[in-house]
Amino acid sequence: MGMPKDPEKRAAFLAKLRENGLKAAAALRGKPHPNAGKPRGPMKQETKDNISKAKTGKPNPAASYPCPEERREKISNALAGKSFLGSEQREAISKSLTGRVRNDIRDSKLAANGTGDYLWWRDDPRYKVWRFAVYERDNSTCQKCGKTNLKGRGRHAHHLKDGDEFPEFRFEVSNGETLCTRCHYLTHNPS
Repeated sequence: MGMPKDPEKRAAFLAKLRENGLKAAAALRGKPHPNAGKPRGPMKQETKDNISKAKTGKPNPAASYPCPEERREKISNALAGKSFLGSEQREAISKSLTGRVRNDIRDSKLAANGTGDYLWWRDDPRYKVWRFAVYERDNSTCQKCGKTNLKGRGRHAHHLKDGDEFPEFRFEVSNGETLCTRCHYLTHNPS
């Protein structure tokens, strides 16, 4: 029985449904779940065999509609030896991708000045050591506003002298300061 269309009957139907639901909940209150205490674990071989027998000879509902063998062979013959890209196109794509960095990695390491330059030195293990040394020296406290206990993405190791312009100071702990996200943003975008 579906939901009645008449508003009065619908209200009565919903009220009865709520009442029955509350009664059922009250009846179960304080009682253990019906499956409580029953052993759980791997399915018995006998159960597996029974399920297998029940499904034998029946089509798998999860599988798509089976393609007839005749049609499958026709499609296979039509596509045999064909490539959707010519060898020149494949070669051009291969050359264009050679030596490139994946976009998701590159985008996370763009220069702070917005030039779009990939900061390769951020992949250097010394950079990670430098960052954590700066955090430790500053006790994870923002050096501009004094916010303490900065963690994760909320803290930034900022180069006082830019790492690209002054490569000799790139990994010097004295050339870094810990900033919170807001202060780091304001440092690079003063306005």
